[in-house]
Amino acid sequence: MLNKYLFFLFLPIIFYGQEKDFQQWTSLEINFPKVYKTDISFASSLRLEDDAAKISKYFFDLNFKREIQKFYKYSIGWRYIYDKNKDLDIIFKNRYYIDFYLKKDISKRIKFNSRTRIQSQIFNNSQQEKIIKNKLRQKFKFTYINSAINLDPFISGEIFYLINGGFQKFRIQSGFQYPFGNKIDLEISFLIEKRWDKPINTLWYVNKLKISYKF
Repeated sequence: MLNKYLFFLFLPIIFYGQEKDFQQWTSLEINFPKVYKTDISFASSLRLEDDAAKISKYFFDLNFKREIQKFYKYSIGWRYIYDKNKDLDIIFKNRYYIDFYLKKDISKRIKFNSRTRIQSQIFNNSQQEKIIKNKLRQKFKFTYINSAINLDPFISGEIFYLINGGFQKFRIQSGFQYPFGNKIDLEISFLIEKRWDKPINTLWYVNKLKISYKF
């Protein structure tokens, strides 16, 4: 049964893995002990584009998260981004965001998570003009807890709305999470991203790898 699930889970990779816009996103996250009931995490991420041959982005992310009630949390964060566009211009961006989380158990095995993000990104373009882009992002995620083998498959979707610019893009992602002991978690997934501000045929097909370490 597990082999059948993994086959259908990664079936999109077979069909889309060699497309022109294939990408690889890799990230490492470190979670620190709580300070005054606040979870602190630091992450770094590298994104490769053009058949995973060229660096498109590299960023650091610092996040502080607190629990409001058992099922509700919020967080604030800052991301510093190294971004190389198609013209090979390198742009450094600052992103500030606040997240609101809702977690609910649909059943003993199925978990639901919602994240609402409000973000503001500030940078200077190639003409050194200051640009500010504000976005709303809404993400939903369903996870199936498989305690027998500690392999938890999930599926998620996220939509991006550019304030004063309309709907920008959406993402669909599926994969699994696997814990290595009590400190390390591995997440492998496949993501499809469609942007409404790009031509119809410019879909992104992304392999994602995320490693999380907990102190």
